[in-house]
Amino acid sequence: SNDAGQYAVVVSNALGVVTSSAAALSLGAPGTSISVYGFNRGVVVPNSASPTDTRTADYAEAFDVVNQFAFYETNLPDAISYSGGAGHHLEGLPQSRSFVSQLDGATVFQFASYTANNVLFLTPNDPSGVLNLSSVAPLDSLSILAASANGGGDGSLVLEYDDGSLSSPLSFNAGNYYIIASSALTGFGRIYCGYYNAFYTDDYPGAAPNLYQTTIDLNALGLNKIPVAAVVFTMPDGPNTSANTTTGIFALSGTLSVSLQIPQEVEGSFAFTFISVANQSYTIEQTTNLSSGPWQFSQHLTGNGSAMQIFEPITNSQQFFRVIQP
Repeated sequence: SNDAGQYAVVVSNALGVVTSSAAALSLGAPGTSISVYGFNRGVVVPNSASPTDTRTADYAEAFDVVNQFAFYETNLPDAISYSGGAGHHLEGLPQSRSFVSQLDGATVFQFASYTANNVLFLTPNDPSGVLNLSSVAPLDSLSILAASANGGGDGSLVLEYDDGSLSSPLSFNAGNYYIIASSALTGFGRIYCGYYNAFYTDDYPGAAPNLYQTTIDLNALGLNKIPVAAVVFTMPDGPNTSANTTTGIFALSGTLSVSLQIPQEVEGSFAFTFISVANQSYTIEQTTNLSSGPWQFSQHLTGNGSAMQIFEPITNSQQFFRVIQP
């Protein structure tokens, strides 16, 4: 059951006999931003850039290398658009660095700092790269925010689990950022790299540029049983790419999961195997009446991102247990 941020599984026993097995839990709203590290290129001019030092290349490298375009943060001082307008620009990437996907209205993505490396940048000479999860965690779903310049298409990714095993390859959308298509974020403008005396922006009047979202249901694929430590990405490679194609992975989002495996009876206790999220606090409660409670405190846990053993004494009555994430 799921109510007011409480996520529960139920197991029951009568006189020590297990009558139902444990189920999986999904913790947190679908599409919660996932903190990662491993970005290798800064492609955003922050609005903290000095208006007296307006050479774009001092603040960002090109995402579209051939055409020398990067991106910029909303309210960039003294930006001048291609049409000659000047002033504080109101397009650009969000100042909060966080946004809700326009594609599904639910998934939350958060950009890395605009003053540091903020994209996993892939090129034909270096087509693969890794984003590491800041907190190792099992995932029910994974959403990727990505795009390519000068071509694009479907890239591939592999999940690297904390036990060293790898998932089978999965695909993600890294389409051309100037193709008009359904996207998570659109119309946020670009900026020319390397100019002196002004920040020159190129703000397309239509629905471009775009960043694309791919959401993968790892639970349905059976890939949510082991905590994920990293994601290995490989850029598109096909007829719609060229030596000039570049690909960026800008953010990850997902649904964290925990699970309680079928309990075993060990010396008068139920022994649960609990797969947790690292450093997350949990409370275990129990009741003898699932309909009316009351729920009684049993123990606190701090997740380690891997499998943990939980022991709960068996009583001579039916027991129900739940896990709560504060």
